[in-house]
Amino acid sequence: MPVRLTCKECGKIFYRAPSKCHAAQNHYCSRKCMHMAFRGENNPNWKDEGRERQCAQCGKSFRVMPHLAGTKKYCSRRCAGEVRSRQVACVCACCGMSFSRKASGVGNGPAVFCSKDCYEKDRGKVFPDSARVATLYAEGYSLAQIAAILETTPGSVYQVALNTSIDMRPPGVGKERPKWYNDAGDLHDLYWGQKLTLSEIGALAGVTDGAVSARLRKHGIPRRPGVHLREAPKGVDSPNWKGGTTPRKIAWGRGSEGRAWRTTIYRKAGHRCEICGDAVTALHAHHVWPQAEYPEVEAAPWNGVALCKHHHHWIHNKRAGICNAILQARVLCSEHDTAIGMLCGFAFSALPRK
Repeated sequence: MPVRLTCKECGKIFYRAPSKCHAAQNHYCSRKCMHMAFRGENNPNWKDEGRERQCAQCGKSFRVMPHLAGTKKYCSRRCAGEVRSRQVACVCACCGMSFSRKASGVGNGPAVFCSKDCYEKDRGKVFPDSARVATLYAEGYSLAQIAAILETTPGSVYQVALNTSIDMRPPGVGKERPKWYNDAGDLHDLYWGQKLTLSEIGALAGVTDGAVSARLRKHGIPRRPGVHLREAPKGVDSPNWKGGTTPRKIAWGRGSEGRAWRTTIYRKAGHRCEICGDAVTALHAHHVWPQAEYPEVEAAPWNGVALCKHHHHWIHNKRAGICNAILQARVLCSEHDTAIGMLCGFAFSALPRK
């Protein structure tokens, strides 16, 4: 049967099961009352380390932990929000005009500016002459063309046009467009016939590379392949040409002689990679003396080592000269000088593992 209890915090009457009446936290009607009862000095972990502060907005006294005593200025988020949204009277450090701004936007710096134009003027940024910009714009030049004439950026010209209240033309209105703008054949002749670049075509009309690229897409003219897209040289023209040995190497490897040579190399190595020692299923037989340069010893049992796929590619791609020199020295010295052969074998086994 539930037991009637009275909340020790708010005095409200509530009911609990008899099995739960002995717990201290069940002497309160809700978690809120329990948390309120254990705040401050009533908390068993209370150490009286709080610091008294006065809210900078409402003047209410509140306590903060020592590590927040130097930074916390407001008693609640509401007071902090009111301060940040409050308008503050400011004076522009460049033109002296009075204006208002949110307190959060004033910042900690000594200088405040009413506009981006005043800020850039104060920082020494040089804008083009407004009279010169207005004259060129009235003659029909575009902003990009004016920027090229005055040796500045189109953004600076546009900022001057806005600040001086120049009546901006609608898009497409101005000086006469070049013939290739609407004539796909003329643009095709410039780009594919005369092999001009986008910059060169744009310079003829005083427009940017992007404008020319957009007209190429508009007219459906394909772009020329770049240097990185050209076809790689093949055959005799390739710098890696070795006399056309690839078909013969493939035929030899698939033949009975090549299969027998690989089996001998694998058995000699114990079916393990001779660098990392892994017993992998897919082993590679590597020629110590390259097969393309020394075909007369391609089937010799001593002219080969068993390698895993990782170290076979590593030798060919990274350290082919060094590794083959070590392997050749090991083969040449193993029968004549045991100490030198052991040293070469140790150097080969010291190559990087996976």
